[in-house]
Amino acid sequence: MNPKRALLGCSIFLATLCCLGGYGTYRWLRVDFDRAADDLPRQRSLARAEGIPTEPEDLKPAIPVPDSENAAPWIRKLGERRWKKGMVRVTELWDKLPGGDQRVNKTKLNQYLKENPNLLDVCDHAYRSKGCDFKRDWALGPNLVFREFTSIKNAARALAAVAEAKAEKGTFQDRKGRF
Repeated sequence: MNPKRALLGCSIFLATLCCLGGYGTYRWLRVDFDRAADDLPRQRSLARAEGIPTEPEDLKPAIPVPDSENAAPWIRKLGERRWKKGMVRVTELWDKLPGGDQRVNKTKLNQYLKENPNLLDVCDHAYRSKGCDFKRDWALGPNLVFREFTSIKNAARALAAVAEAKAEKGTFQDRKGRF
Protein backbone atom coordinates (compact mmCIF):
# COMPACT_ATOMS: atom_id res chain seq x y z
CA MET A 1 0.00 0.00 0.00
CA ASN A 2 1.18 3.49 -0.84
CA PRO A 3 2.35 5.32 2.36
CA LYS A 4 1.07 8.69 1.11
CA ARG A 5 -2.35 7.21 0.46
CA ALA A 6 -2.42 5.57 3.91
CA LEU A 7 -1.43 8.88 5.56
CA LEU A 8 -4.14 10.71 3.61
CA GLY A 9 -6.72 8.10 4.63
CA CYS A 10 -5.74 8.34 8.31
CA SER A 11 -5.87 12.15 8.16
CA ILE A 12 -9.35 12.11 6.62
CA PHE A 13 -10.53 9.54 9.17
CA LEU A 14 -9.19 11.62 12.12
CA ALA A 15 -10.67 14.84 10.72
CA THR A 16 -14.06 13.13 10.31
CA LEU A 17 -13.84 11.70 13.82
CA CYS A 18 -13.03 15.15 15.27
CA CYS A 19 -15.92 16.76 13.38
CA LEU A 20 -18.40 14.12 14.54
CA GLY A 21 -17.11 14.33 18.12
CA GLY A 22 -17.33 18.12 18.10
CA TYR A 23 -20.83 18.07 16.63
CA GLY A 24 -21.96 15.46 19.17
CA THR A 25 -20.55 17.51 22.06
CA TYR A 26 -22.25 20.63 20.69
CA ARG A 27 -25.63 18.87 20.42
CA TRP A 28 -25.28 17.32 23.88
CA LEU A 29 -24.39 20.68 25.51
CA ARG A 30 -27.09 22.50 23.59
CA VAL A 31 -29.73 20.05 24.81
CA ASP A 32 -28.34 20.38 28.33
CA PHE A 33 -28.36 24.20 28.17
CA ASP A 34 -31.84 24.23 26.67
CA ARG A 35 -33.08 22.09 29.57
CA ALA A 36 -31.42 24.43 32.05
CA ALA A 37 -32.91 27.50 30.35
CA ASP A 38 -36.38 25.94 30.33
CA ASP A 39 -36.05 25.20 34.06
CA LEU A 40 -34.86 28.72 35.00
CA PRO A 41 -38.28 30.22 35.95
CA ARG A 42 -39.00 27.28 38.26
CA GLN A 43 -35.53 27.53 39.84
CA ARG A 44 -35.98 31.29 40.40
CA SER A 45 -39.33 30.79 42.11
CA LEU A 46 -37.82 28.09 44.35
CA ALA A 47 -34.93 30.42 45.22
CA ARG A 48 -37.33 33.25 46.07
CA ALA A 49 -39.36 30.89 48.27
CA GLU A 50 -36.13 30.05 50.16
CA GLY A 51 -35.32 33.76 50.57
CA ILE A 52 -32.34 33.70 48.18
CA PRO A 53 -31.96 37.00 46.28
CA THR A 54 -32.42 36.63 42.52
CA GLU A 55 -32.75 40.27 41.43
CA PRO A 56 -30.66 43.36 42.31
CA GLU A 57 -33.62 44.84 44.22
CA ASP A 58 -33.60 41.79 46.50
CA LEU A 59 -30.09 42.69 47.71
CA LYS A 60 -31.14 45.99 49.23
CA PRO A 61 -31.48 45.80 53.02
CA ALA A 62 -35.00 45.04 54.19
CA ILE A 63 -34.59 47.48 57.07
CA PRO A 64 -32.65 50.60 56.09
CA VAL A 65 -29.67 51.36 58.31
CA PRO A 66 -29.74 54.93 59.66
CA ASP A 67 -26.57 56.92 58.98
CA SER A 68 -25.93 57.31 62.70
CA GLU A 69 -25.80 53.51 63.14
CA ASN A 70 -24.08 52.63 59.85
CA ALA A 71 -20.58 51.10 59.96
CA ALA A 72 -19.91 51.73 56.25
CA PRO A 73 -18.52 55.28 56.66
CA TRP A 74 -16.14 54.01 59.35
CA ILE A 75 -15.00 51.13 57.17
CA ARG A 76 -14.43 53.51 54.27
CA LYS A 77 -12.14 55.56 56.54
CA LEU A 78 -9.87 52.52 56.76
CA GLY A 79 -9.10 52.93 53.05
CA GLU A 80 -8.22 56.63 53.24
CA ARG A 81 -4.63 55.93 54.29
CA ARG A 82 -2.25 55.84 51.35
CA TRP A 83 0.99 53.93 51.61
CA LYS A 84 4.17 55.96 51.17
CA LYS A 85 7.73 54.75 50.80
CA GLY A 86 9.20 53.86 54.18
CA MET A 87 5.87 53.06 55.81
CA VAL A 88 5.31 49.59 57.23
CA ARG A 89 3.05 47.30 55.23
CA VAL A 90 0.58 45.13 57.11
CA THR A 91 2.26 42.02 55.68
CA GLU A 92 5.49 42.98 57.48
CA LEU A 93 3.96 42.73 60.95
CA TRP A 94 4.94 39.08 61.37
CA ASP A 95 8.36 37.48 61.34
CA LYS A 96 8.55 34.02 59.82
CA LEU A 97 10.04 31.39 62.10
CA PRO A 98 11.53 28.03 61.15
CA GLY A 99 8.85 25.39 60.74
CA GLY A 100 6.35 27.81 59.19
CA ASP A 101 5.31 29.57 62.42
CA GLN A 102 5.03 33.34 62.70
CA ARG A 103 5.65 35.81 65.50
CA VAL A 104 4.52 39.42 65.74
CA ASN A 105 7.31 41.91 65.15
CA LYS A 106 6.54 44.39 67.93
CA THR A 107 8.82 47.11 66.55
CA LYS A 108 7.07 47.12 63.18
CA LEU A 109 3.66 46.82 64.87
CA ASN A 110 4.35 49.92 66.99
CA GLN A 111 5.55 51.79 63.90
CA TYR A 112 2.44 50.65 61.97
CA LEU A 113 0.15 51.88 64.77
CA LYS A 114 1.99 55.24 64.86
CA GLU A 115 1.50 55.59 61.10
CA ASN A 116 -2.18 54.65 61.53
CA PRO A 117 -3.12 56.40 64.77
CA ASN A 118 -6.88 56.10 64.25
CA LEU A 119 -6.95 52.43 63.21
CA LEU A 120 -8.14 51.06 66.55
CA ASP A 121 -10.70 53.85 67.03
CA VAL A 122 -12.12 53.45 63.52
CA CYS A 123 -12.39 49.67 63.93
CA ASP A 124 -14.01 50.18 67.34
CA HIS A 125 -16.63 52.57 65.91
CA ALA A 126 -17.36 50.19 63.03
CA TYR A 127 -17.68 47.27 65.47
CA ARG A 128 -20.09 49.15 67.72
CA SER A 129 -22.33 50.26 64.83
CA LYS A 130 -25.66 48.45 64.62
CA GLY A 131 -25.63 47.79 60.86
CA CYS A 132 -23.62 48.14 57.69
CA ASP A 133 -24.96 49.33 54.36
CA PHE A 134 -22.59 50.58 51.68
CA LYS A 135 -25.57 51.63 49.54
CA ARG A 136 -24.24 49.80 46.50
CA ASP A 137 -25.80 49.85 43.03
CA TRP A 138 -26.51 46.13 42.79
CA ALA A 139 -27.82 46.56 39.24
CA LEU A 140 -24.17 46.75 38.10
CA GLY A 141 -23.99 42.99 38.64
CA PRO A 142 -20.51 41.60 38.03
CA ASN A 143 -19.15 45.11 37.37
CA LEU A 144 -19.75 46.13 40.98
CA VAL A 145 -16.48 46.93 42.75
CA PHE A 146 -15.91 46.25 46.45
CA ARG A 147 -13.17 48.79 47.17
CA GLU A 148 -13.35 48.34 50.94
CA PHE A 149 -12.41 44.65 50.87
CA THR A 150 -8.64 45.27 50.94
CA SER A 151 -8.95 47.82 53.74
CA ILE A 152 -11.05 45.44 55.83
CA LYS A 153 -8.60 42.59 55.23
CA ASN A 154 -5.60 44.73 56.20
CA ALA A 155 -7.35 46.06 59.30
CA ALA A 156 -8.18 42.50 60.36
CA ARG A 157 -4.53 41.51 59.94
CA ALA A 158 -3.38 44.50 61.99
CA LEU A 159 -5.94 43.78 64.73
CA ALA A 160 -4.80 40.16 64.82
CA ALA A 161 -1.21 41.35 65.31
CA VAL A 162 -2.29 43.72 68.10
CA ALA A 163 -4.27 40.97 69.81
CA GLU A 164 -1.38 38.51 69.56
CA ALA A 165 1.08 41.07 70.96
CA LYS A 166 -1.28 41.80 73.87
CA ALA A 167 -1.75 38.09 74.54
CA GLU A 168 2.02 37.61 74.71
CA LYS A 169 2.20 40.40 77.31
CA GLY A 170 -0.75 38.97 79.21
CA THR A 171 -2.81 42.15 78.81
CA PHE A 172 -6.01 41.56 76.93
CA GLN A 173 -7.45 45.06 77.05
CA ASP A 174 -6.13 48.47 76.15
CA ARG A 175 -6.89 51.82 77.81
CA LYS A 176 -10.38 51.93 76.29
CA GLY A 177 -11.31 48.38 77.30
CA ARG A 178 -11.01 46.90 73.82
CA PHE A 179 -9.91 43.32 73.08
